Amino acid sequence: MSGSLTPLQIAAVQQTWDIVAQNLKENGAQFFLRFFQEYPPYKDNFKSFRQHSLEELKTSPKLRAHGSIVFHNLASVIKSLDDPDVAVIIIRKIVQDHYPRGIRLQHFVNVTKTLEGFLADAFGDKFTGDVKEGWLGVIELLKTLMADEMNNLETASNT
Repeated sequence: MSGSLTPLQIAAVQQTWDIVAQNLKENGAQFFLRFFQEYPPYKDNFKSFRQHSLEELKTSPKLRAHGSIVFHNLASVIKSLDDPDVAVIIIRKIVQDHYPRGIRLQHFVNVTKTLEGFLADAFGDKFTGDVKEGWLGVIELLKTLMADEMNNLETASNT
């Protein structure tokens, strides 16, 4: 998994992730608020959120809990960039868990688009050079691995 990332980029990604990791619960919630602003129909994929406005979701413990879970999973992937087999298993499991809920590749692609913007804002002027290249590499790897697993699941469901 880390084949296209240099050791310097991996270190940059892991170090900057520490900025977000200082408050995974709040940052995860802020990420989802941004995601639902950018992709309003996706809120309907969440039965706990679909009846609530974005304003109501700002104080939702369920949104904070879901954001925390997602960002803890992402933290596990980031910490495993130097152990690719573990990172691949985590990503495959995420896709497998979401597939039965009707989540498909385009949903994940859009999540990564929001993630890129979220991280750029979170890191501010640190989102340059090896940091930016590293994160863009991680996002591309996430999309590739998610696409591979999605294809596996779709092939299996068509047989």
